[in-house]
Amino acid sequence: MRFLTRHWKRTTGAAILRISVARRAAAVRINRRVRSKPPKRNLQQGKQRPMAKVLLAEDDVTMVSLLKTLLNMEGFEVTALDADADVPAEVQRERPDVLLLDVHFGKQSGVEIVKAIRKNKELSSLRVVMASGLNAQEECLRGGANAFLLKPFSPDDLIRLLK
Repeated sequence: MRFLTRHWKRTTGAAILRISVARRAAAVRINRRVRSKPPKRNLQQGKQRPMAKVLLAEDDVTMVSLLKTLLNMEGFEVTALDADADVPAEVQRERPDVLLLDVHFGKQSGVEIVKAIRKNKELSSLRVVMASGLNAQEECLRGGANAFLLKPFSPDDLIRLLK
């Protein structure tokens, strides 16, 4: 059984997140301003809503926790999927603005997931950002992804691609 704990320490302009998973600890320093309120984006006729809705398809529980924390700090609405989820069906149900997808999502191929999404006319315009520890950029972009991030990536690079 995995135990996940979070410890926050707020400092001027940064947050330190410590995550312990199964007796191993990983410390990550997120060098981003901590906002007290999520940023708003302007929509038609002065209406406002939170920033983009992100559907997160990542099978590493530590990475999911880190990404959810970072993206929530930046004002994104984040929904994470289980590794055995039917991603195209979840995209259809959730209607996210962006899909952040691991190239190897559980037993599924991220490239095949993107191809299935692109075949659906209702979902074909969805922005898809794929990530992997292996450089599979060319394969991902040919498969239909809009962008690729090589892990480890900086929070700034991720935020820039999601906005």
